[in-house]
Amino acid sequence: MNHTRRRAAVGWIALLSIPILSWAQVADDSREKTEKVSDVLSALQAEPGKRIADIGAGEGFCSRRIARAVGPTGRVAAVDVSEKDLEKLRARVQQDKVTNVDVVVGAVDDPHLPQDTFDAVLIYNAYHEMTTPEPILKAIFMALKPGGRLVMSEPLHDNVRSATRAEQVKDHEIGPNFVQQELQAAGFEVIEQRPDFLAFTSPGHKGGFWLMIARKPG
Repeated sequence: MNHTRRRAAVGWIALLSIPILSWAQVADDSREKTEKVSDVLSALQAEPGKRIADIGAGEGFCSRRIARAVGPTGRVAAVDVSEKDLEKLRARVQQDKVTNVDVVVGAVDDPHLPQDTFDAVLIYNAYHEMTTPEPILKAIFMALKPGGRLVMSEPLHDNVRSATRAEQVKDHEIGPNFVQQELQAAGFEVIEQRPDFLAFTSPGHKGGFWLMIARKPG
């Protein structure tokens, strides 16, 4: 083995010796900086004592950060239809000693949230995957307190902005024009839109994530 290969081998051995959870933490910290998490929390008005639901929570990246923001007097409902993802979420919150997250197994047409309970709801990069958006939005509307917020952020490439909803969803994205119409049909007031919230950074990909804030009247 020459010196270059030997140094590479030693490097790989050192990397492989780092615990998996450490790698997860490094990845999470990087995402927190690049995905404007603080802006999402601000849009949610995630403050101590608030009750917030994260629908489409996956493995809990956003849920754990919301939990930190609302503190021990607040609570987070982390909702997903994937038991596999929720198992990883449970393991991570236990590892991180997060005690104010309630894991909820949702259905494709119902997030299973109690009525008039939440100050805010987040759907981050998940709405385009929901096959029954109308009953989901209705359930969220009922779960929010009067004046409660729904914050949504979804990806959209520039080259599909004029495509149909079905065509966009097939590519795992959706435009704010469709979402605004659906929110208003469900009874929400759209109070803020940020069409250029987060630009894609991959070469050749033009577009990015938009963010929208809606409100339950009252």
